[in-house]
Amino acid sequence: MTVEHQFRVLLVDDSRADVVFIDESMQDVGFDAELLVATDGQAALELLRAVERAEGPRPDLILLDLNLPYIGGLELLDYIKGSDVLVEVPVIVLSTSDAPADIASSYRGHASSYIVKPSDVSEYDRLTDALRQYWTTVVRLPGPVRV
Repeated sequence: MTVEHQFRVLLVDDSRADVVFIDESMQDVGFDAELLVATDGQAALELLRAVERAEGPRPDLILLDLNLPYIGGLELLDYIKGSDVLVEVPVIVLSTSDAPADIASSYRGHASSYIVKPSDVSEYDRLTDALRQYWTTVVRLPGPVRV
């Protein structure tokens, strides 16, 4: 008997509006994924530590804002990529910043991609659909054994 694993996305973003935009866009484009949300760096760290202790669901993909309260996005990226349990999880930095230094720092921290947040609400559907297609149909991701 095979148990299907629902794709999980961890969104780490302190902007309530962006969380709503992404959640609604996922529904609009048929991105059938469980959306886990952490609204600050500390909450994200607690969730990630629970994953490491096998007490929480492991995300298949992390969408990470850079500018977060308590613990910044780059610090979280360092934590994720320094963890034996989390290192394989792709991290997409999703930020309002288009600063070359932020982009370079993210890639130096081993981010899988860097995307500047859409400035127009209607662009969220296009972005979310591209993420859905790429991460769920094109690439093969490491993950828990699906039995």
